[in-house]
Amino acid sequence: MTLEKARAHFYRDKYAVELTGVVIDEVGHRCAKCHLDIDERHYAAHHHVMGGVVYTLADFAFAVAANHEGNFTVTVSSNIIYMDQPRDNRLNANCYCIKAGRKMSYFEVEITDGGGRPVASVTTTGMHLSEEKI
Repeated sequence: MTLEKARAHFYRDKYAVELTGVVIDEVGHRCAKCHLDIDERHYAAHHHVMGGVVYTLADFAFAVAANHEGNFTVTVSSNIIYMDQPRDNRLNANCYCIKAGRKMSYFEVEITDGGGRPVASVTTTGMHLSEEKI
């Protein structure tokens, strides 16, 4: 699937794309890069970026990497480690597959700020529910 087709397909994820502002930057074989530009809607009351925003970016990047080639894959388990707040107004997600099995897969997502500093690390185990083409 090309970048344009991936963007058109995953645009249907209204929460990540419309409400949160996630953008797909690259798609490849079992990998994806996405970003979001932080604005006022992403801050908690204490004026730090909400953890849910960081996790949404990671989860969306996993969805693109795990599904854009045709498998319908859902999250079975996910773990996030928050390391730091971003020091600028950008969050980047780099998702790549560590292990792809017949029914299960294992992905890592690195979340960094615009300067490349680590913000969070996410691991996700996915289960392939079908091989219908998207």
